[in-house]
Amino acid sequence: MAIDAKRLIKLLVYKYNGVWERIMKAVQNKEVVSEQEVEDNEERIREEEDETVKFVSIVENDYPESIKRTWKPPFGLFYEGDLSIVEDKSKVVALITNIGDIEDEKFENT
Repeated sequence: MAIDAKRLIKLLVYKYNGVWERIMKAVQNKEVVSEQEVEDNEERIREEEDETVKFVSIVENDYPESIKRTWKPPFGLFYEGDLSIVEDKSKVVALITNIGDIEDEKFENT
């Protein structure tokens, strides 16, 4: 089964709860994902997301360059509203995580 890059990254973000090191290891090792795993995780994704939340992966053109240039940029971003505001150099952006051992990260757009 072929799976496109955006779909694979979204699946890995969910599977590994956004933990950068675990996602990177899966990518580097070219982790094989079964059809059943894809179906199970896509069902979970549909249950957890609502219409206002959007997802963009690091391989997409819409992914903000300013975030791509950070140390260990997130493989995927879940967001509401206008993502292009991230590129506005007059704004300060906060990246908020829900993962217990990862601190919230705040950076100024430079």
